Order: sequence, then C-alpha cells, then structure tokens
Amino acid sequence: HMSSELFDGVDSMREMVGGCCVCSDERGWAENPLVYCDGHGCSVAVHQACYGIVQVPTGPWFCRKCESQERAARVRCELCPHKDGALKRTDSGGWAHVVCALYIPEVQFANVLTMEPIILQYVPHERYNKTCYICEDHGRESKAACGACMTCNRQGCRQAFHVTCAQMAGLLCEEEGPEADNVKYCGYCKHHYNKMEEHHHHHHHTAPPPLALTSSLYPSPSSIPHPTFSSTLPPTATSSTSSSFSSSSSSTGSFSTGRGNSLLGSGESERVGVCGSPLASCVW
Repeated sequence: HMSSELFDGVDSMREMVGGCCVCSDERGWAENPLVYCDGHGCSVAVHQACYGIVQVPTGPWFCRKCESQERAARVRCELCPHKDGALKRTDSGGWAHVVCALYIPEVQFANVLTMEPIILQYVPHERYNKTCYICEDHGRESKAACGACMTCNRQGCRQAFHVTCAQMAGLLCEEEGPEADNVKYCGYCKHHYNKMEEHHHHHHHTAPPPLALTSSLYPSPSSIPHPTFSSTLPPTATSSTSSSFSSSSSSTGSFSTGRGNSLLGSGESERVGVCGSPLASCVW
C-alpha cells in the first residue's frame, strides 16, 4: 500500500505513521500526553516521554526544529533522508530524528532525561556505508546511501534500512532486553518481520497498557531512584531515554508534572515500551 509519492509530501511522516512521530502510538495518557507542535505547518506530534519534554507547557509548544527558526532547507537528519518528524540537535550542531537515535544502537543522548543533544561520534563508519533496501525497492535509489542504516534483527540477515523507512513500513519493534526490566529497540526486514508476526500470533498474550515509561536497554523508571540521572553516558553505555515524569491533565488541557515512579509495582513483570504500551513478545 506504500507508494513513493507519499514520501515526498510535507506531511509524509504523519500520514504514514500517525500519532507519535517517535513510537507511532496514537494514544495519549494523562501521565504521558501526546503533545502537538504549534509551529506553522508543522505536523510533529510526540509523547512527552518520547521527546524528553520535562514539563508540558500550558500554552503553545514548539518542537526543537520550529523553536530554532532555522531555514527548513538546512534542517535535515544526519542519519536518514527524511526531513519531517521529531528532530533534535546533535552534538555537532546538526540534526537527527529521535527515532533514528533510538534505533541506531551506538547513538546516545548526552542527557537521557531531556534526550538531547544526540551524540553521533560512536556510530561506526560502516553504518554510513550501508544502503537502504527499502529506498531501493521504492525507486529512491538516490536516497538509499544517505545517512546511516540499521540492520535486520534476525540473526544472519544482512538487510539494511533507514530507521524512518522501517518506521513508515511498520517494521520497528520494542523487544524485551537481556535483563528483565529493559527494552531493546530493533527492526526487521519485511520478510523476517512477517515470519515473526506469524510466530507471534501462535504465542499471543495481551496485557492492559501499563503507565510506566522506559526505554532502550535501560532500567525501567520504577527501579531508578528519582533525581539521580547521569547527565552524560560513557562511550560504552547504550543509547537511552528514561522519563520518570508523569502529568495529570485537567479539563482545561493544562498539565502539571509530578514524579511518577510508583506507576509500576516493584515486583511488576509487565514489559513496556517508551510510550507505556505493552511490548510485542517478538521472540523466535
């Protein structure tokens, strides 16, 4: 159902993804609302926790791109060819999508609470040498070698693709990490995603959407003592975002932000993604 024309429109990311530009979930929670950018013609929508918004303002809110007032032609993601979506500054003064930062394993956030700036210095050169098979399949050969690629999470598969191309094609996953309480961001080529989906249907279990917010190979907020966030991560650390803020909405639409560390009981085994939705059990 995807055609290459959709990638060219101003609202292409929004049309293809819907809901949050980072996690694609269309639901918002009082503890983690969907926030819409008030910039002229901007289609960015993000969950508070997905963009590192420490406190949701009661008045207008602008994404970092609109806030910067930088000429649109100058604002392009250093990791992919797509211009729309939720961007943040990189440590080198450029821009990158938050979703690209989450799914390219070596990318880090200097501050995991505010999710900025995005640190690209540890991304290996070979990621920039890979070509995106999704771009090639959709007649965008000129874009296929732009930026950096992630690879299919299936062991032995060498298919590479841009994070945002995979996002628009619905190929991104949040899986259980190596420890019980963390999350691994990964994606699959279309072939292996379909195989995984078939497997998932045979082993399906559903759970109510929990409220905790966690992220990439990082402990869930319920296990982190509240204010002690390390503002920088060493080179060996995994890229991560972890927001322990929750907001309660009133009928006027204003949000007050408070600590939300008690959202999951300490013995809770539910796995949740960055926006609080249950993880697919993507196991083979």
